[in-house]
Amino acid sequence: MAEQLTPVSPLAAVSPLGGHTSGHDGTTLAEVTGLALVSLAVSAGSEKAFAAAIRKAWKIEVPPPGMSATAGDIRLIWTAPGQYHLLMVEPQGDPLSPVMKAVSGTAWLTDQSDSHAMLRLQGPRARDALERICPLDLHPGSFAVDAAARTVMEHLGVLLIREEADRYLLLSARSSAHSFLQAVETSLDNTA
Repeated sequence: MAEQLTPVSPLAAVSPLGGHTSGHDGTTLAEVTGLALVSLAVSAGSEKAFAAAIRKAWKIEVPPPGMSATAGDIRLIWTAPGQYHLLMVEPQGDPLSPVMKAVSGTAWLTDQSDSHAMLRLQGPRARDALERICPLDLHPGSFAVDAAARTVMEHLGVLLIREEADRYLLLSARSSAHSFLQAVETSLDNTA
């Protein structure tokens, strides 16, 4: 007698934090989904060609150390000498294909989209909450809009980007997403 197989439903992507959103006296903390994150390592000797390719593809100038640059819904983030992250709305299919075509051999690429949890902290208490758990000087004179830096928050590695005056994007490892959320949420709860 032949064994009957049960049909399997297609796999569905699950966000690291289940779409978390919370409000705290006018400040919101929300998981960000629907974005692709591509890591770019510029090939030795290709810096000028890479900058030209980025400019042509997205009308973005390669940002200096500690900064990011935007054009529409694309953000290029400096992460280390010769290394960048490209953050964009998740395309249909493979996020590497359009980036690979745009930079045409001037950089090595890695899709990092599923390896990070992303949170957006926005509102009047955002900076105060971050200053409780982040060793960076986040004063606007030191950490301007579009500034980006790798740092730690409660022992967790974080890429912090200041998107607007009171809006920050935080990226941390998916494997510790709930600890990351708890650290930011607790700091926000304790900010007067």
